[in-house]
Amino acid sequence: MFNKGRNNFGFTLIELLVVISIIGLLSAVVLQSLNSARGKASDAARKATIRNIRSALFMFYDKNGRMPNNYYVGAATCDQNNDSDVVAKAAAYNTSMTELVTAGFLPSVPKSPNASGAYCYYNYGPGNDQGAMFVTIMESEPPSLAYPGTCRPAPAGSLNWCTQDLNNWYCSCNPY
Repeated sequence: MFNKGRNNFGFTLIELLVVISIIGLLSAVVLQSLNSARGKASDAARKATIRNIRSALFMFYDKNGRMPNNYYVGAATCDQNNDSDVVAKAAAYNTSMTELVTAGFLPSVPKSPNASGAYCYYNYGPGNDQGAMFVTIMESEPPSLAYPGTCRPAPAGSLNWCTQDLNNWYCSCNPY
């Protein structure tokens, strides 16, 4: 005989599905917030590194009367590159930044915190607004004409990292 007064200690399938879907929704919201915070932290680290490099470049210039050499003449050198000259450009970047390390102005060669944006260096030489330029791409900030602390010396539409167009490049210009 069926006992109607019997206590059933368990959950129905519907109750379990509702709880699982709520947990899934909450975890998706938390993971999205975590990714946003991670991007902002990466951008903050990039800005701090660029400020340190800017100071190191100026101290190097005061000591030597020049900026570190651009060892890949006519092109930018980056810690990460996506073209056929990856090895040569990365080696040139390391050599340029090693000048700052050897002089005692940086503790180590700066490396980008992740693959979404490289650190790039280019020495335009004396007699221009850019001088020695150090740039990176912001990961989580929207495109801007002027991030606080950055420079935009090149005219809009030019083939330069730091144009006056909306873009995600964070630039440090170190004129002579």
